Amino acid sequence: EQYEKGIKEAIAQADRMHLLMEQLLQLSRLHSGVVTAEFTTVDLKEMLTTLEDKWMKKLEEKKINLHWDVPDNKEIRSDYFLLELIIDNLLSNAIKYGKEQGNIYIEWQEKNNSLCISDDGYGISAEHLPHLFKRFYRADNSRNSKVPGNGLGLAIVNKIANLLNIHISVSSTEGKGTCFTLHFTSAPF
Repeated sequence: EQYEKGIKEAIAQADRMHLLMEQLLQLSRLHSGVVTAEFTTVDLKEMLTTLEDKWMKKLEEKKINLHWDVPDNKEIRSDYFLLELIIDNLLSNAIKYGKEQGNIYIEWQEKNNSLCISDDGYGISAEHLPHLFKRFYRADNSRNSKVPGNGLGLAIVNKIANLLNIHISVSSTEGKGTCFTLHFTSAPF
């Protein structure tokens, strides 16, 4: 039983190191300019359905309800793979930091040409908001040991958003939740 526990811990640590190395490599590629965007027409709801399927197990484990308000056949001009990385990271964070038996909302705002991903979780204090997109920054030290992560995800999201001409903003209220908004600008053709 002790060996099994030790092996599981070693595998979990190896998985964390693998994720860290992948994220560092992604960030390095983004900084060096090696990554270029290939703009195509993206069916936003189709992409979100794929991501929902990916995260369904975690959503069910935490009893989190995912609510959508995205029109059918909503198409935007972007790089499918890179946009998927952004939304995947934001959805992952909403699940990680959201309350058990809580809610996550994904809403398209036609008027602002933006996508909002929000949760009704614990929120982030105002003093941390300006630093969220910095490498290795984690907003709440008390959660660092409980919630897996290394503070690279939002730095990667920010770099990719810049590459895709997407302005990203965040608003949060402690005890009420956090909202990340992707503001889409005209993409080059």
